Amino acid sequence: MREQLGVLEGTSITTNMLLSKLKSLKGAEAKVVRLRIFYLILISSYLVPTMQNKADKFAVYCTRDIAKIADYDWCSIVYEHLRKLSGLEKMRQAVPSMVVS
Repeated sequence: MREQLGVLEGTSITTNMLLSKLKSLKGAEAKVVRLRIFYLILISSYLVPTMQNKADKFAVYCTRDIAKIADYDWCSIVYEHLRKLSGLEKMRQAVPSMVVS
């Protein structure tokens, strides 16, 4: 995905970067890449969002094969993401000076 976006290793893939790339892609050959970027934005922004407005490794992994997106159990994925965030918030409240990422 990084090579398709023109992103160097170690650079974060932001939603703004994905949106600009999505707008710039033209032609039938770019259809799969546009679809993959669309799903990457959808997953990263709405289903399992991050605080930094970036695509995380999980979202990139889920969009590797567009044909398999319907096979994922999205309800469980979103539930586990929310459960994990809830646990992090409880940790922050227990130790206010603790930084949890």
